[in-house]
Amino acid sequence: THLIRQQYEEKELLAGLISTIEENIEELSKDRYGNYVIQDLIEYSGDASAVVRLLLPSLPRLSQHRFGNYVVQKLLFDSDTQPDVVETLLDVDSPCSFAEIAATRFGSYVAKALVESLDEENGIAIARRCRSILSNAPAHLRQSPYYHEVFVAVESAVFSLTDQPAPWFASSVDLAALSPAAGGVILQPAALSVESEHLAFISLAEKVLRA
Repeated sequence: THLIRQQYEEKELLAGLISTIEENIEELSKDRYGNYVIQDLIEYSGDASAVVRLLLPSLPRLSQHRFGNYVVQKLLFDSDTQPDVVETLLDVDSPCSFAEIAATRFGSYVAKALVESLDEENGIAIARRCRSILSNAPAHLRQSPYYHEVFVAVESAVFSLTDQPAPWFASSVDLAALSPAAGGVILQPAALSVESEHLAFISLAEKVLRA
């Protein structure tokens, strides 16, 4: 990684390095140290799009990996690669769907990074798309505490990106949706009125997550 940073002006050299590791780029992204090499190539090569083209098919798998998720997050915060990465993560089917990514420990980091990377130009449409995917997730995924963290982040993004005060729909929160689990409580978003943009859900969900 030191070589990449020192030679960041040598674009041809870095392009050659990307070509050299092309066949093993997914394995490198999953490696404890190799993921740093890929991250530096994204930042310093001057052609992050070349990296994302090689990684697109494996992004959903990398999102759920202990080290690979860092590479996906790096791509999400690169303006040149973010749109392709977002579309790939939201368009994939099981067993690496966005809902399944959100319900895993490392995948939840990527899902929240995706939400954080959204801008005002097209962010609201994507945030609502994320919400639709999550609200239709199978019941076993909705039991995951990581899923709930992502759901709250998505709801917050919807409110933030619309820049409008959300009404307080106390009646949209079904207290019966709370049930004891693992010493705490689990919130079941399916029992809520997901189509209504309500602060009540966020307020209660945050309390649950802190419990």
